[in-house]
Amino acid sequence: MLTSNSYLRVVSLLSFAVLTSAVGCKKDAPPSEGDSADKSGASSDSKSKKSDKPAAKTPDGVTLEWSKPTGSVSKLTFTKLEAKGELSCFGGTGCAVRLEKLPEGTKVKLGAKEEVAKASALRVEFELGDALAKATPKDALSYDRTVDPGLSLEVTFPDGAKVSGALPGVTAKYMLEQDLEKKLANGTPVLFGKEPEAAPAAHTILFLGALMEDEKVMGPAKTMAEIDLVAVHTALPKKSGDKKCTGYKATNEQGPGREADLMLVDWDVSLIERKTAKVIEKKTFEAEKRCPMFAQGNETTSYPDRREIQTWLRSKR
Repeated sequence: MLTSNSYLRVVSLLSFAVLTSAVGCKKDAPPSEGDSADKSGASSDSKSKKSDKPAAKTPDGVTLEWSKPTGSVSKLTFTKLEAKGELSCFGGTGCAVRLEKLPEGTKVKLGAKEEVAKASALRVEFELGDALAKATPKDALSYDRTVDPGLSLEVTFPDGAKVSGALPGVTAKYMLEQDLEKKLANGTPVLFGKEPEAAPAAHTILFLGALMEDEKVMGPAKTMAEIDLVAVHTALPKKSGDKKCTGYKATNEQGPGREADLMLVDWDVSLIERKTAKVIEKKTFEAEKRCPMFAQGNETTSYPDRREIQTWLRSKR
């Protein structure tokens, strides 16, 4: 027979058991093997489809076509493709090939350099210095001649198709003359690639201010690397020539013509070592006090006689 205390103890135990059974947490059922396989299989199939997608087919017969250079820029087109580009030089001896609208992943090789197009465009830089060193002064300093970079451009599309071709010649005159005048005047040497340290047996002077192309080079140099001296001129402030010049007429204009004030611009000419930027000698040449053939507005401007400058330069060889 249960006592009151025993009775209470039994009731408590029974109540706890019922409560536990009523409010106990229920675990979610584990996913079936079929469900797990379906999800895993779908992910795997998606990756497989993405990685197995073939690259777009490159049309047969694609070629590289370069335009005639305008200044130091040549345009490039790809036949049968939207891709295009250009070769340009940006001062000194630095140049670059820039391409755009290429399929992403296209590989471009220029000489020893190789780049991959990540956003349909890329740029590959190269130096023209070694080519300039071997170029004749006529090729390097004439507006209608070019310097051969000696490099080939190879383009490999994502599907493995390849197209290649030599880079076109670069019109170096404008950038080269500007670079020589600017750098040497500021005390900066101008080098063409890997040049020999030894001086040439005889001096060759480059006079950038010569009126005639064939009068610019004075000396035996056969290549640009053999030109060791450069004559750089600096125009001094314009001054009055205290003289009136007459007879200036516009095209088809009748009558005696107009008057113009004669203005004079003297030159400081410096003979500079190209590889060191050392000034060998400097001389001022006065403008000729004669009336030039042309006038602008109410003025006509006279400069030094180039023949006088060239005679002085030849004496320095």
